[in-house]
Amino acid sequence: MINRVQNNKGFTLIELLLGMAIILILASGSYVGYIRFNKQQNVNIARDNLVNTLIEARSNAISQVITTLPPAGCKQASRTLIGNQVWFDTTTDPHSYLIQEVCSDGINPYYTPTVKRISLAQGISFQSTPGFVRFRVATGEVATPTTVIVKVKGSSNPSEWRTICVNLAGVIRTIKGSETC
Repeated sequence: MINRVQNNKGFTLIELLLGMAIILILASGSYVGYIRFNKQQNVNIARDNLVNTLIEARSNAISQVITTLPPAGCKQASRTLIGNQVWFDTTTDPHSYLIQEVCSDGINPYYTPTVKRISLAQGISFQSTPGFVRFRVATGEVATPTTVIVKVKGSSNPSEWRTICVNLAGVIRTIKGSETC
C-alpha cells in the first residue's frame, strides 16, 4: 500500500478573500480620515492667509506705505492716504478678497485702488464677512469690531469653521472652539 502524505501549502480562496476584505476596510477608513484631515488643513491655511493679509494691511496703514501708482493709485499729490483695508468681494468673486489702499482726493471721500487679490482654496468659503476691514492710517485702529468666519464650503458644523476677530484697536486674533470675540 502506498502512503500518500498530503502537504497543504498556501491559502484557500476564502482566506484570501477575507484578507483582502480586511485590507479594503482598513484602507477606506484611512481614506475618510485623510479627506477630513485635508479639509481641516485647507481651512487652517485659509485662516492663516487671511490673518497674514489683515496684518499686512494694518502694517501698511500704520507705516503709511503707498504702493499703488498714478493715475489709478494713491501715489498722487492730490490724494491723501486714509488707511488700508481688506475688502471681501462677495458679489464679483466670493472666493477671494482684496488688499486696498484707501485715499481721498477731496472730491471722492473713499478712493480704493487694489494692491493685491488673494484667492481661497477650492472648497473653502466665508461663513460671514463684514464687507471690509479698514485700518486707519498711523494708528491701525478700526471703526467697528469685526468677525470673519472661514469654513469648508457647505459645512454646517461649527467645529469645522475658523473665526478671526479684529477689535477696535486693530488687534487681530483667531478664536478657538466656543470662545467669543
